[in-house]
Amino acid sequence: MGEKEKIAIDAKFPLEQYRAINKAIAQKADPTLLKINNDKFKIAVKDKIKEVKKYINVKNNITNAILFVPSEAIFSYLTDEMQEIFDVSFRERVWICSPTTLAYSLHIISQIQKDYELNKNISKVKKVIIEIKDEYQRFNTRWEVIKKKLLDNEKIIRELDITINKIKDKQEKLEDFDLDE
Repeated sequence: MGEKEKIAIDAKFPLEQYRAINKAIAQKADPTLLKINNDKFKIAVKDKIKEVKKYINVKNNITNAILFVPSEAIFSYLTDEMQEIFDVSFRERVWICSPTTLAYSLHIISQIQKDYELNKNISKVKKVIIEIKDEYQRFNTRWEVIKKKLLDNEKIIRELDITINKIKDKQEKLEDFDLDE
């Protein structure tokens, strides 16, 4: 089995921009300020996704990376308010995970890797099965030749048995034959 895939996890999340959104909400700030803070947060998260993507390196066996979001509240906010962030992360193979979803995501990635390894081995197993099938066909052809010879020999053996029995009968008649008469 090949080397297990490595996965990069980055936990340096742009919290300051999220805190600015929370502060604007708490102070019931002007909607324009909230939108500005939202936009800054969205840009910061997208930039972070691009930064995390740099960890992906197929040569080093890293094909995915995780951007760890430090709280369920932030993850929920991203999910509810900024779905396009997940679209960007999906395209970049950077998975956004919260404390709750991290273990699940790692488990899924592990299962995907196991399935990949299994599929790689399935092609090897299929090759062996085809080789066995070819050998079986060769064996079967050879068996039919031998079986025919054995059956022919069985027929010859039965005919020889008949002849032996006839000779035996004649021999017994000879033994019963009285030479004095």
